Amino acid sequence: MERLSACARSACVGKSIVQSVRSIGTISAGTMLPPCLPSSSFLEKSSSTTPPTSPDVRARHSHTSALPANHNYATLARTNRLQKSFPGSFRSFTDNANTRHDNQHDDSTMETLQDLKTFLTKVGTDSKEARYWLKHFQETSALGSSPFAVVFVPALVMRNAHSVSALAFTLAFLQRNNMRTVVVHGVRPRKLISELQESNRVTAGLADAGDINYAKSPWAKLRAAQQLLDSNSTYLIDSLSKNHGFAQLVPSTSVFYVDSTYQGSDNSPLNDSHLCSVDSNLIQWCLKSSCIPVVSAMAQSADGRIVHLEPFDAVASLVRALQPRKVILLNDAGALRNMTTGHKVSEVNCPGDNAALLHQPWCVGRLHEKLQRIIAMLKTLPDNGSVVLTSPRTILCELFTHHGDGTIFQKRDRVEVYENLEDVDLDRLKELLCRSFNTELDAQYFDKLRPKLRKMYLSENYNFAAIVTDEEGAEGIPYLDKFAIVSKSQGQGASQTLWDLLRRDFPTLFWRSYTANRFNEWYYPRCCGLQIVSKWKVFWYGFSDCSGEGQYNQ
Repeated sequence: MERLSACARSACVGKSIVQSVRSIGTISAGTMLPPCLPSSSFLEKSSSTTPPTSPDVRARHSHTSALPANHNYATLARTNRLQKSFPGSFRSFTDNANTRHDNQHDDSTMETLQDLKTFLTKVGTDSKEARYWLKHFQETSALGSSPFAVVFVPALVMRNAHSVSALAFTLAFLQRNNMRTVVVHGVRPRKLISELQESNRVTAGLADAGDINYAKSPWAKLRAAQQLLDSNSTYLIDSLSKNHGFAQLVPSTSVFYVDSTYQGSDNSPLNDSHLCSVDSNLIQWCLKSSCIPVVSAMAQSADGRIVHLEPFDAVASLVRALQPRKVILLNDAGALRNMTTGHKVSEVNCPGDNAALLHQPWCVGRLHEKLQRIIAMLKTLPDNGSVVLTSPRTILCELFTHHGDGTIFQKRDRVEVYENLEDVDLDRLKELLCRSFNTELDAQYFDKLRPKLRKMYLSENYNFAAIVTDEEGAEGIPYLDKFAIVSKSQGQGASQTLWDLLRRDFPTLFWRSYTANRFNEWYYPRCCGLQIVSKWKVFWYGFSDCSGEGQYNQ
């Protein structure tokens, strides 16, 4: 009885909302849907099968995935749909290989299918979610000469054969889909001796093993460092080749330059050095030649000597020079984790989260220093750039799912809250709305908005906004009038930021969207009921016994 009463209440609310929607725009009523928690079969029949039009669907919480976790599609069926969606992107391996080797990869069709199957297995999601992110990143990667990502591979990852294999598959996959990457790897000078002792590929062949192990000769250690890094470079390039990827070893001394041979009182070439310049010509040449540049953290000094660099110095300097869309920092933990509880930190929004993160009791020592440097590196990236901490096995899941699988550091505007239009720059707000919806705004919109505005959430740089109003006949139920995000903020989690604020401030809410709007898929797990009204889908939450978030994921 309680359940029936809840449904009846929800149905009444649905009628009230539909009446309110009619007062907003002249539309006719459609078929009443189950008032709460529509079945998955209904959702599949009535929902759009294409990805959201708004690219900003990146929710960094597993319960807000845009698709049910148990969505059961056959792998081959998913593969075929994904392949049909990108006939030009998922090129056969032969298309790539024929530009270099005429007689290789004759069984390209089977290899391509296997590639897509492996991709979907690693991503672990429905094909349309992966399809959306792949297309989004391909489009942004095609806009300029900058690479899609700079990937830093620490020595710890290089020691693990399974990690290198997973990394090689991922890099080759990105290369085949026109998402250019640059690989930087290295070992911290202070960790060189222990790294040499752990490396089973290098230590046995070193001529000065005694000097290296007992740190008697800095120059012997430098030679050992070169051998270790060269070995790691060729090992990764060989692994890429096995995955039908094409990479080129770039001499690091032709890329990185320092203004002194060494620092420190012991005159050792192995102490940390600060870069003064980067020459990216060879790297750009590799990218234009459809090769993955692989460069190690060694540099040339002003007087022509070789200097062993702190790897993060090399990465940060290269990022400043290349301006990639993403910086991918690999580690064995797969993310930033709370050192007390072990829980993953899914996202860090800068600058708003900086102080809270850096003052955590577990954020001390080397970790504190590393996070400060990551935040500083993020500032040098474009507005839509981000820094990701993840593992080699989860890069694809991090890139091609809404929820991600690592920790993302991203730029995010501070959100201001307004209850009137007096302090709002209406010209900039109008530009935001027009750009977001790709249409002209009603000339009388702001005049109509003034008397009914309830609350507006607006980013400080006018990149995204949500407008909530009181509509006539809605019986006090708040109405989400606008939910707008400009393209440069899309894919950076602005949608979830706005949604969290709406959920915080409004226990109940309703809104409408065109039935053909692909962003509806983002709304499904966040509503507690919906009704089709002619060309509209009317959503709401907070009116029945359902909690309103993730209900379609049952």
